[in-house]
Amino acid sequence: MSRQKELVDAIAALPGVHTEPHRFGGVEFKVGTREIGHVHGDRMVDIPFTVVIRAQLVAEKRASVHHLLPESGWLSYYMNADQDLAGAQWLLRFSYLRTLGQLRKRGLADPASDAVNISAELDQLGASSELRTLLSGVQTEEAA
Repeated sequence: MSRQKELVDAIAALPGVHTEPHRFGGVEFKVGTREIGHVHGDRMVDIPFTVVIRAQLVAEKRASVHHLLPESGWLSYYMNADQDLAGAQWLLRFSYLRTLGQLRKRGLADPASDAVNISAELDQLGASSELRTLLSGVQTEEAA
C-alpha cells in the first residue's frame, strides 16, 4: 500500500474529516470547510498553522518550513521512508485537534467530532507543553 493511501485512510477515519482533491494535486483533508493539510503523492505533506506554531514544530524538529512559502505558517513534512508515515500522521492529527478547538470556540463544531476529547488526544500525541500553550493562546489566528 502506498504511503499516500495509508495516510489518507488514517486521517479520513478521524471523526468529522473528509477528503477532496487538492488544487495542486494530491489529497486535501478538511474538517467542515477548513483544510487541516494535504498530501502530494507518497512523499510530501503540507499543513497550515500559525507562524508561531509552525516555528515551534520546526524547533522541535517535527517538520520543515514550507518548501514554497517559508515565511508563512505553512510547513512541509517529507516522507522519505515508510517510518516517516507516523510523523505525517502526528502532524495532521495535531492540525486536526487545533482545528476542532478553533471550531468549538466559534460554536461551529461538527457533531461528528463532538466526542473527541482534545486534551486527552494531545496527551496521547505527547504534545509538548510549549505546543499546548500555543494552542490555548492563538486558537483564533489563521495560518499566514
